[in-house]
Amino acid sequence: MKKKIVFIGPFSIPVTGNSIVNDTIFEKLAQTSSFQIKKINTSYPEFNEDAGTFSFSKFLFYLSSNLQTYKLLGAHIIYISIGQTYLGILKNALPMLLAKLFHQKIIIHLHGNELGHNYEKTSDFHKNIFRFFLKLPDKAIVLSPHLKHNLSPFFEDENIEVLPNFAVDSMIATRKEIGGKDYSTLKLFFLSNLMTEKGIFELLNALQLLQDKGVYFSTELYGAIDKKIESNIFSLIQNLGNFVTYKGIVSKNDKKNTFLKNNTFILPSYNEGMPLAVLEAMATGNIIIITQLPGLKNILIDGENSFFVKKKNVQQIAETLEKINTNPEVYTTYCEKNYTTILENFTEKKFFERFFKIIDEL
Repeated sequence: MKKKIVFIGPFSIPVTGNSIVNDTIFEKLAQTSSFQIKKINTSYPEFNEDAGTFSFSKFLFYLSSNLQTYKLLGAHIIYISIGQTYLGILKNALPMLLAKLFHQKIIIHLHGNELGHNYEKTSDFHKNIFRFFLKLPDKAIVLSPHLKHNLSPFFEDENIEVLPNFAVDSMIATRKEIGGKDYSTLKLFFLSNLMTEKGIFELLNALQLLQDKGVYFSTELYGAIDKKIESNIFSLIQNLGNFVTYKGIVSKNDKKNTFLKNNTFILPSYNEGMPLAVLEAMATGNIIIITQLPGLKNILIDGENSFFVKKKNVQQIAETLEKINTNPEVYTTYCEKNYTTILENFTEKKFFERFFKIIDEL
């Protein structure tokens, strides 16, 4: 008998690391004969950086997505890509309550590192709501053992599974493609949504410091921009002239080439889980500059296969870029280590071996 699964979570569009992972999981399950899969898309179509805040339009959108909970009828497993804020939990409240009523198994998948912090800083009343709903699922998935603390107030340790993200097959470069990359000059790129918490302002201010010192570089920025900060970002980009180009949202067809034509990936984010773009940058032979993130502990090591910068430290970002800029070819050994790490540990094949084991054990 086919195992019936309802997948609740954000799917593209807009495109995020979370939605790409969800798209890939859904497509794989749909192609697997032992599963029957349905989905409820909770991806709010308008991009803004104030995730977890209330608006009437969001309320109407999530109300409409909850009307699709009829799809839970007859399902064996409810798989939820869970939100990280109080409102992010509430938008999945009805499906979780119905799943318990129908005696269905619930598994939640946490794609970040903010839930624990959001839980701790909220009021006692909201903590009780968090606890009530997050004790309903049977199992939980986190991206790294170093992210378990986000769910430890709600689950026993044995019910928290570790399932790292992966580089999709189409993004893993061949040896020939890696060999054809140009490391003669710094070719920097940022690929994520251009948000305050992603460190975009620190990056642009660091690039301004380099320009003021007469350092030559080229930088490409990819991703969506919240309209509330758009004018500030474009003002900084304009000041940098030909040194920086905003390329918009990269298409699926152009994405791999974007990673291959550049050689240094930067993400000075304030907080992340296990960013998909970092794994993709590793899979395409890039030097990595990133803030130290718990989800990447033991994967990226400062001075061995990457460069760590402190959060919100403009000066350190500038100094790191200047160091690489003097001779990027010196750091190609970092790229080789990262490429090998992906091939050995973070492929779709590795991911789905672990994923199906978790599902089968429910």
